[in-house]
Amino acid sequence: MRPDEAALWEAVRLGEDNRLELKEVRFRGRRLDAPARDAIADEIAAFANASGGRLVLGVTDQRTPQALTPMQLDQLMAMVGEVCTDSIRPPVEYEAHRVPTPRDRQSGVLVVDVSPRQSDGIGVDAQPVAGTGINSLHPEHWRR
Repeated sequence: MRPDEAALWEAVRLGEDNRLELKEVRFRGRRLDAPARDAIADEIAAFANASGGRLVLGVTDQRTPQALTPMQLDQLMAMVGEVCTDSIRPPVEYEAHRVPTPRDRQSGVLVVDVSPRQSDGIGVDAQPVAGTGINSLHPEHWRR
């Protein structure tokens, strides 16, 4: 789902929380210099292992959009895709969107929405089984 721009910029203005991470981006010439791939992988994996979250690439520590060029956004998009599919096991589900900056609609930031990971154990334990009740459970397993 594409982020609502006004809500995104209001969240950026308010700052980070447990569901929002803002990262400044630096390029050296045409090459991405920062953030490091490992740092992005750690942030994305943390969101996936929790309740999901949003990573905004291209916002300074002062919460100001950096106005990245389309070429820079292409490089960030490729890096995020590689991190989510190749660097994190199991791969992480995500959606990435280019969002124009409020002052310059020709440039933007990259918004990465990370879905929470469904653990097989949690998913199975949380599923109801029709026709069962408390007497279906073995007391030695739940009395501890």
